[in-house]
Amino acid sequence: MASGNLTLQRALGRFAEDARWLEGTRLVGLGGLGLGGVVLYRAILGLGGNPGAQPARLAWLLVGVTLVSVAGLALVLVAQPPTARGWRIAEWALLFAGGLLWRGVLFGTPPTFSPDAYRYLWDAHLLVHGISPYLHGPDYPAFAGLRDTVVWPILGFRNAPTIYPPGAQLIFVLAGIVAPLKIGALKFAIEIADAASALLLIALLRRQGSDPRRFILYWWSPLPIIEFALNAHIDAVAIAWTLAALLAAGSAWRGARVAAGIFLALAALTKIYPLLFAICIARREDRGFFAALGGRWCWPICLSSRSGWGVAAS
Repeated sequence: MASGNLTLQRALGRFAEDARWLEGTRLVGLGGLGLGGVVLYRAILGLGGNPGAQPARLAWLLVGVTLVSVAGLALVLVAQPPTARGWRIAEWALLFAGGLLWRGVLFGTPPTFSPDAYRYLWDAHLLVHGISPYLHGPDYPAFAGLRDTVVWPILGFRNAPTIYPPGAQLIFVLAGIVAPLKIGALKFAIEIADAASALLLIALLRRQGSDPRRFILYWWSPLPIIEFALNAHIDAVAIAWTLAALLAAGSAWRGARVAAGIFLALAALTKIYPLLFAICIARREDRGFFAALGGRWCWPICLSSRSGWGVAAS
């Protein structure tokens, strides 16, 4: 009997050692993928200000960063969360560090795939000076005194007024107040929203009983990394507001439905497409949600025309 117990203990000990070895190997793999991603994203920056001029090389690099993110997702999904606290902390640190490192590689570089962020800066520049961006394009003669030598020459659609809704303009202005016509301040605001989206995804996954490590599907994806950390697209803010609406909509605390309506309205005032999520969130006789959603849509119309914020401002 004692001999049998000793054999069982030895077998369990070997199993535990094998499990620790496999866990360590998996975490080393995640770390290696993180470093490999840094190399690939730096190579994308190495294509210069016009990466489209080298389409074949750009395509291979994009395939590379996609494979890195898919491999990371596979390493997460093939294994259960580590049972040991130290291993869990190490895994979460690697997951966050990978996405942060890749974003950090791109953050300090001006947008290269799209000039949209420079229009954001111009809109904020007009609003800070009390002028509506909804009336005239950048080439309007009366704007001659506001033109600079960095942002204005890059702007496209010079004869067209802005197309960005008031919720987006709010973010532009906040960044513009901190650092007028500086892409770094705008990128910082976009990346705050990007990081908030990752945290909100973790909260949503936990509430649904899913593995919260699946947030890596977003956090390691090349699409938000390039579009937000490099190109500073305002969609990051719309996504964050939408996720906040989904989180509030499934909560039981008092006022959660009203909060969901407010968050979704803010998302739709940033980019119109999040309004489609109303179909998923709304319930029958959901007065609080619809009142908040509709009420938040009214405020841009009611703003003073002298503020330059409303679409009809003069």
